[in-house]
Order: sequence, then C-alpha cells, then structure tokens
Amino acid sequence: AERDEDSPITVMLTAGQRIAGRVLDAEGLPRGGVEVTCEGTPSSGAAARLGRPSLTTVADAQGRFRFSGLEEGSFILVASDVDGATGREVVEAGREDVVVRLVRPGGLAGRVQSEDGAPLAGAEVRVLAGGNAHTLTADTGGVFRLDTLRPGTAQVAARATGWAMAVATVTIESGRTASVELTLRRGGTVVGRVLGLTHRELLNCRVMAGGAVATPAGDGSFRLEGVPVGTLPVRATVMPVLKSRETRVLIPAAGAQVEVELDFRSGATVLGKVYRAGRPVMGATVTVS
Repeated sequence: AERDEDSPITVMLTAGQRIAGRVLDAEGLPRGGVEVTCEGTPSSGAAARLGRPSLTTVADAQGRFRFSGLEEGSFILVASDVDGATGREVVEAGREDVVVRLVRPGGLAGRVQSEDGAPLAGAEVRVLAGGNAHTLTADTGGVFRLDTLRPGTAQVAARATGWAMAVATVTIESGRTASVELTLRRGGTVVGRVLGLTHRELLNCRVMAGGAVATPAGDGSFRLEGVPVGTLPVRATVMPVLKSRETRVLIPAAGAQVEVELDFRSGATVLGKVYRAGRPVMGATVTVS
C-alpha cells in the first residue's frame, strides 16, 4: 500500500557513544588548552568509510576533554600542544577514562657525504619516523635538519644520482636532537628491457635493484643508476596485481654497466592475496615450488 503523503514518518534515533579523558604533560600533570582531535580508524565503520572530517575540541584547565555522538568502533585521539608536544591514543568508543600523555618532540640533524668526506649537495634524504614520511634535500654542505619528530626509532635513507643509497637507523629522544652521518659510495648501472607487458602494465611497472627504482619506457627499456657493487637481485613488479620477474646481476665495480632482460612472456603467473586474521598482509613472502 502507498503511504499517505500527509502521514508522519517515524525516525528512530539511538544515543551515540562518548569518549572522554584527560591530557597530561610529560611530567604527568594536567595540561589545559591543548587541542584534541578524534578520528575514526579504517575499521571503525561508517565514520571512517564515509570520510567524515575529524572532530576537534580543546582540553579545559584540568586537561579534560569529551566527544559525544560517536558510532561504535575504534577512534584515534591526537593531542597537540603549542610547544610541539603531541600525544596519540587509539581507543574504543564508550571509554571515559582515557589518558593522553604529551611527549616533547625530538629532532634529527645529519650530513650526506662521499667516501672521501666531500659533502653531497642536493642529495635526497627520506626520514620515516612515528608513522610519518619526510623528504628533505641536503644543502650545499650536505647538511639536513628535521625538527618536531616523535620520539622512537627513525629510518633515514639518502641517495644521489650515480651513488648507491645509504641507510641508517636513528633513535629520536624527547627534547634532544639526534645526529647521523650518511656516506654514499659510487655504484654501477643496470640497463635493460622488460618484455611481455602491455602498455598499461608498463605504466604500472617498477624495476628495482639495491634501492634504485625506475619505471620502464614505452618500449620496456629502463636504466637504474647508483646500484651497489656486488651480486644482487633486479626485480620488475606490476602493480597492483604484484606479478613480477626477477634475475640476479653482478656489479663488479663502481662505474660498471650491466645489461639484463626481464621477460614476462615465459613461465606461469600465480595471483593471490595473503590474509592474517581476516586482514590483508602487506610485504609477506610467498614461495611457489
């Protein structure tokens, strides 16, 4: 039966969940005036799937904060103080005893140099710390600096054209600036061709060897510079299906050039996905025999 246009519509509303708690400083004392944001995690249901903007509030003089009208699921709370101190917690909706502790940031200062100690101006430096990636360029003295890093372990990598990539692991401490020196060594060159892929697949293909990465040209040709000396794999991978071909090459000395072919026309392709507890696993090694 059709509904009468004048008849009332009943909409049932349910009470939303709340998240409440306090912000404490590095000494464990309540910290007021701190901005706190609340955002749904990828697994927290509609709030995340619909891409709703995060909620924001400011902690009162006793460091207290509250969010209301939330859906079921987990949420990320981030507290940010004016002095750069931050705190982060992942909590379930319904909790009202959350404590977000602020941590003063640390810093990183470093230098990129060649084997003879000369600065490598313009070298690209990438820093992965606290779940965030940062890209810097070394100045004329090979120096770079990055402040406001969350304490913990940072991965630092430096590269320059014709030089093999250097990688270091650095510990970032609260309120301190860590130092690192990255020494790059001359590498070799790998040139070659990827065979057996369509034009679209070539656009989504990446060829990698020893930290060097290249996208094949329309004819499948590629060039990798700054490949480390020694024996190492050269792999071509097509995203997002992750089909790949790999071969091993020997770079006998700095400045040497090696030619390879990566042929997708031969052999079988096995496609699949790896899951753990119902969730996709990235970077897992799969062996086919």
